[in-house]
Amino acid sequence: MCRHDLCKRWDVYDQTKDLSAHIENGDTLSDDKFPDKRFDYCVSNPPYGKKWEKESDEVRSEAAHGFAGRFGAGLPSINDGSMLFIQNMVAHMKTAEEGGSKGGIVLSASPLFNGDAGSGPSNIRRWLFQKDLVDCVVKLPTDIFFRTGINTYLWILNTKKNDARKGMIQLINASDCGELRRKSLGNKRKDVPEDKMKWIIQTYIDGHDHGKSMLLPVEEFMYRAVTVQRPLKQVITFDLDKWGDLFAIKAMQKLSEGNKDSLKRAVAAYDGQTVKYNWFISHSSDFRDKLEKPEVTNKQLQDAFIKVFGVRTESDEDIVYDKNGKPVADADLKDTEKVPYTQNINEYMEKEVYPYVPDAWVDESVVDTGIMGDHQVGIVGTQISFDKYFYHYEAPRKPEDIMAEIKALEPEIEEALKGVFA
Repeated sequence: MCRHDLCKRWDVYDQTKDLSAHIENGDTLSDDKFPDKRFDYCVSNPPYGKKWEKESDEVRSEAAHGFAGRFGAGLPSINDGSMLFIQNMVAHMKTAEEGGSKGGIVLSASPLFNGDAGSGPSNIRRWLFQKDLVDCVVKLPTDIFFRTGINTYLWILNTKKNDARKGMIQLINASDCGELRRKSLGNKRKDVPEDKMKWIIQTYIDGHDHGKSMLLPVEEFMYRAVTVQRPLKQVITFDLDKWGDLFAIKAMQKLSEGNKDSLKRAVAAYDGQTVKYNWFISHSSDFRDKLEKPEVTNKQLQDAFIKVFGVRTESDEDIVYDKNGKPVADADLKDTEKVPYTQNINEYMEKEVYPYVPDAWVDESVVDTGIMGDHQVGIVGTQISFDKYFYHYEAPRKPEDIMAEIKALEPEIEEALKGVFA
């Protein structure tokens, strides 16, 4: 998106030439006006957080064609189409074999990190990273746009990086490059002066990797979401005081009054007793056998008893095992660890997890799938965090300094109150 007069006038050979014939009016997401065009340079400032529900049918239809369309890398949340605009830009950039292109797109913060591992936004970033398309991300000052004062970021895309930048992404923190205007224009309270613009440009050209700029390997922005399980430790404690809870369960409501009485007598024989989980599983059919023409399956009976009479413990003696002798995972204790992409999972677990929960294990059934999946353990996720690299800690003021300041203000406050109530 450019200024209208710039679009009309700009021609490298003739700046008076009218190029308005190349301006198309339409919806970028649902109706691509330049489907077969590739450009040397692309710039875009799409609306932040644009919902794309109106364009949903067209976007999903094109996404179904995979990389034969513009949205092959995935679809973001319906509430934010920013990542669709990025994919659209890439679709109109020349490949390295065609001579390459550069693109610039201004977005809000959410495209940097929104979405869990394996989600649409994360997968789109992964595609951009693994195709080595992201050259630089610049954090801009707040309050530089008319309609919003939020943090904004300039993504610079490049389909033909030089050797020094291949496999790397540069982050530039230009958040303090704004200067207050004498008069605000809507939410625009700041300008970026020319000297600051030159600093940003030169920092990008130089590829500085220190201070307010860092040049980092693309893998730095990737991780594996590894599912960590812990064993279920549970016993069954029969308690007739919970008898009513048993029939709040839908399956158990099928029992006739006679079968309810028969089951109650069977449970009463164990009232107050605690048994091992596996003992109950192997003897649950004994309870069902007390019923005449049982209206519930043995599995339904097991599930109901476990829900009502099951008690979690902390004892390793109460670990529940499956029929193969392996510990059963406790769904309530399932957790996810974000393991740095280049770090060995076992090494990470030995250092970060096992010292605190030694009975944990990696769920190797959760692997990386999808169009870019490598089928390794853990789902690949992506995120860019400026705070991780540029966060500046400011120590809180000492309490005694705050108290001294309050005491110094007390006489002034007293005088002011006298004037009010005089």
